[in-house]
Amino acid sequence: MPPRAPRTALLLALGLLVGLGSAFGHSQPVRAATAGAVSVWGANGNGTPANANGWTNGSNALVWACSKNRSGPVEPTVTKTVSTDGANQSATGTCEDQAGNSASDTQTGIDVDTTRPTVVLRVDAARYTVDQTVRVTCHASDALSGVAATTLTGVPSAMTCQGATVAAYQFALGASELRATAADNAGNMSSASAAVVVDVIGDAPGGGDDLLRSQPVRRTGGLP
Repeated sequence: MPPRAPRTALLLALGLLVGLGSAFGHSQPVRAATAGAVSVWGANGNGTPANANGWTNGSNALVWACSKNRSGPVEPTVTKTVSTDGANQSATGTCEDQAGNSASDTQTGIDVDTTRPTVVLRVDAARYTVDQTVRVTCHASDALSGVAATTLTGVPSAMTCQGATVAAYQFALGASELRATAADNAGNMSSASAAVVVDVIGDAPGGGDDLLRSQPVRRTGGLP
């Protein structure tokens, strides 16, 4: 009958291996080594896109996509909204996975301006005669994104919103409306208006009465 010693040694070795495997099999689960990577899915994705000047005049929503890893993200996307007026603002999105890991990304240079520019328009008198000069005061300002463009309509020739002098005879007789419009770099617009009334004759010194009296009188018919 062959000796039993080698067989016994083999059985003892196998038992030791099984015991070690059981011990490792019941150890604590391994946590994911890294959090889900953070990537910008679309800045302004759910809000008002920035214009060519880099400004937006509404809520600016930034959306981050949380990529999958071994444990999976808690939420597939993270959204932050910037709606406060200001230049060079920032927002941070943070993704978490099911194992409790996290990763963040910060977007900067967010410019929001929801306030309209200020426009001031006035003329130096309420009524004019055709020989007088209409002095126009026009000014536009914007404290945040700045004024991008201005126009002044109702004058004989189009011009920007700025101080100007226009001969009254260039306006049509009666009432005319001047309108100044300004747009800021975020796309906000505002306007102001002023009325100009031009008469042929008037009471102003050197005005229409003097002009009318200075013209020769044309006689008709058989009167001497």
